[in-house]
Amino acid sequence: MALIGRVHAATRASGPLCFDERTWRLWLEDDDDFCYLAEDGFVVYRWSDGNIEVDNLLAGSEATARALWSMVGSASSVAKSVTACVDPADPVLWMLRERSKDEVTQTRWMFRLIDLPAAVEGRGFPAGVRVETPVEVTDSRRPGNAGAWLLRVDGGSGSVTRRDVASGEGAHGDATRLTIGGMSALFAGVPTATLRRAGLLTGGSPDADDALDAAFGCSAYMIDYF
Repeated sequence: MALIGRVHAATRASGPLCFDERTWRLWLEDDDDFCYLAEDGFVVYRWSDGNIEVDNLLAGSEATARALWSMVGSASSVAKSVTACVDPADPVLWMLRERSKDEVTQTRWMFRLIDLPAAVEGRGFPAGVRVETPVEVTDSRRPGNAGAWLLRVDGGSGSVTRRDVASGEGAHGDATRLTIGGMSALFAGVPTATLRRAGLLTGGSPDADDALDAAFGCSAYMIDYF
């Protein structure tokens, strides 16, 4: 569990599912699973109808990635196929000798911010990005998210604090206005240009859009189905 945390943090993984100790014990006690642990990686895989299914393979270096994938590939003389869910930018995709065509299937999931300040505070941000910009959020179902906010990002951390627009407190000109759906999508890395064309983001300025994209831009994904 400590290794997974270290590698995910170092590779800036987006949305990894981290199991607790009890779940890991149940997983590791399965007689049908093959499990290997390295200093900076691990793999869990099994046979299924004559094929190989990789539950999880994580590696923090090229050497470990090659060693673990070679372990999986050692059954290539008898297995018809190997199935694995990996990060869209997983290095294995760039270590293959030939990769001329990708067929991608996505399963979408629902996502909504419930507590805006807590969500922003708990999210990671690029260490080199500094942002201070006003935003206004509309949320008819959770009034605690709605209203005028000042978004700050600095040193890899973020926060939103209330602005008193009536008194002019924290006035920063025309704020970027987002529906809660737009704010949730921005949080998950959807570009501001997409949100504008979808009608989920209005107001603000091109500079504010660039700043928000720099802060929130990412490719959100999950490799563990739930």
